[in-house]
Amino acid sequence: MKYTDTRHFGLIPYVEIETDTCTVVIKGKNKKRIKPAEEVMFFSCTGKGITHVKVLNQTKGMMTSKPPLEPLFFENETYQITVVSKNETSLFVNHDSKAVEQSFQTVGFPYILTGNISFQNEVGYSTFHVYSEREKELSFTLEIFPSKMSYKTDYIRMVDEVNGYIHDLAYDMLRKTYVEAKSVWSKQATWTEFYHVLSHYMKPFLHSVRQIENQPFQSVKVEHELMRGDQIKKQDSRAISFVRTHPTYLASSSRGIKINRNIKVVPTKAIGTRHVATYDNLENQSVKWMMTQLYHKLTTLIDKLIEDRYVKKEAVSALETNHTELKRLLNNVFWQRVKTIQVSTLPSPLRTAPRYREASRYFMLLTRGLALNGEFYHLSLKDIATLYEYWTYVSLLKKLKTYGKRIEQNIMTTTEQGLNVRMQASYHRFQLGKAEVTLWYQKAYHHTHTVIQKPDLLLEVKQGEEKSVYLFDAKYRIKPNHDTPSPREEDINTMHRYRDAIVEGNGIKPVQTAIVLFPGKAEGYKQHHFYKSIERVGVGALPFLPGEEGLVEEFIEAICTVEPHFFSAD
Repeated sequence: MKYTDTRHFGLIPYVEIETDTCTVVIKGKNKKRIKPAEEVMFFSCTGKGITHVKVLNQTKGMMTSKPPLEPLFFENETYQITVVSKNETSLFVNHDSKAVEQSFQTVGFPYILTGNISFQNEVGYSTFHVYSEREKELSFTLEIFPSKMSYKTDYIRMVDEVNGYIHDLAYDMLRKTYVEAKSVWSKQATWTEFYHVLSHYMKPFLHSVRQIENQPFQSVKVEHELMRGDQIKKQDSRAISFVRTHPTYLASSSRGIKINRNIKVVPTKAIGTRHVATYDNLENQSVKWMMTQLYHKLTTLIDKLIEDRYVKKEAVSALETNHTELKRLLNNVFWQRVKTIQVSTLPSPLRTAPRYREASRYFMLLTRGLALNGEFYHLSLKDIATLYEYWTYVSLLKKLKTYGKRIEQNIMTTTEQGLNVRMQASYHRFQLGKAEVTLWYQKAYHHTHTVIQKPDLLLEVKQGEEKSVYLFDAKYRIKPNHDTPSPREEDINTMHRYRDAIVEGNGIKPVQTAIVLFPGKAEGYKQHHFYKSIERVGVGALPFLPGEEGLVEEFIEAICTVEPHFFSAD
């Protein structure tokens, strides 16, 4: 069956998939992008009766099925996907995005679907499922790359740094409070979260387990056994029941138990009790269960990370070391003598007993969900424009922390439901000498001559009655330039608007400098007119990416160290 030819629109086949029941063709623009040689594209295809899978190799100018595959799909680009049923049955496409699903339309016949797909500011994996009237016919996964930065060196690092900062903040709060008692078991905890906290808390957890092994909690258990009648000091219900059902162990005695008018008997043997010291108790069983849970989780995590080409070998090696240590402990004679049980809730003695309290606390930090609420935690970091804003916020916070002490923050607060994370109008406040420095995210200014102004980042420096304000707007977009990429002019104009429109209640305009942060390179940028304009007119732009932070660091350092009238320590 033929479908619409799109060569005259400048589109060429990127992917061709053929099965016994359908064909899929993905087309894109006929242009080659220059990406780092180490970046390769992930592509997978599963289904029944797959007979043909080819992916474009732009370097060789041919379709191939052999890896490695070059990056083909990028954010904010449009691609055409055509699906044709071979047996003329109706088809439909399922995708996480409803907008993507709705873009597919039939072309002339119900068994021909085509859709123009655009991944708006989204990167990472995107999976499509093709269904017929009866069942799933095919699934394929594409990897979407960022167009303004490196996927491997920039995007992955941004995600790690943003996740890392939030998790550090959360677990720092958990250490200082007891919010974890209100958190819930994390059945959907992300592997990135588990890996991050693992590097912090596995070592102290293992240390606590070794201390328990050296000084374990001992309990006394009651054992029943058959013994001589004269050895039984106290009879319980089980001993009495045994005597009643085993009359052969009764002997006549003048001082025995009277069973009728003339006969007295004593048991020659009966079931008695003795008290035995044991380490096989609920406390030690619970610790063994913790170790087993972490061992299985580590096993799954290692298997998962080994398949991820972006994970460093050193990280996997560190996990394997912990995995081996857990296995060694579980194989020790002491733990082999302790039963393996299933625990739904940790017993209360574990929260009070020395050594056990520490082990259970670290276990909860490793495995419990943070109960984080709010748009920040639930945001899919596939939205790269928002990710870039968050990363600039986190990066500036980390740089400010090197110059002063954080004294207040409201990005994370405690509630009855656990920890709540919010971004809107959030702030971190630092003490630098006698000055207070506050970094706001999306603080709204209502006192303006026109409309409410809400810049991405606002750095407020205050000592006494004196105050200076510096604005930063993170813009994940650039104006292409063969010499030096730069931000768009309309973004620079927005900085002028912020500086002129933001007014204090007394009519003073506090904004000293307004800067656009954009995903560009620092090399040679000092010659750009938007860099020079920062000093000349207080408005300009600076490149800001992982590994390209030097110019922003210089600017922050100047604010924190070169203004003695704000930072005098005397």
